[in-house]
Amino acid sequence: MKIKTILSCSFTAGLLLATSAFADDAKTAIVGKWSDSEGVETIEYKADGSMIETLAGGDVVKGKYSFVDATHLKTEFEGPMAAMGAVVSPVTIKGNTMDVTDADSKTTMHFTKAK
Repeated sequence: MKIKTILSCSFTAGLLLATSAFADDAKTAIVGKWSDSEGVETIEYKADGSMIETLAGGDVVKGKYSFVDATHLKTEFEGPMAAMGAVVSPVTIKGNTMDVTDADSKTTMHFTKAK
């Protein structure tokens, strides 16, 4: 029984470390400026956890971001959009492409990292 408990704890610790490593990779990969597939919206994620989004009409939205885990991005907007509260969205980053799905899982926006 004691060995099962030790193995279970070791597995859980390993899983947490692996998840943490993936989240750290995502934190590094997201930093930079991204443009949507239509070239009308940009989002810049900074290493300090802040973000600036320029919408299609030219409005600028600021906020903070963090990763809940390796595949979920939490955004907290400032100003009038702060009333929305924190938004958690599935995110996939592969090289210079990023897909962000709305919290309702109905719409996915595709972004390309600026060089």
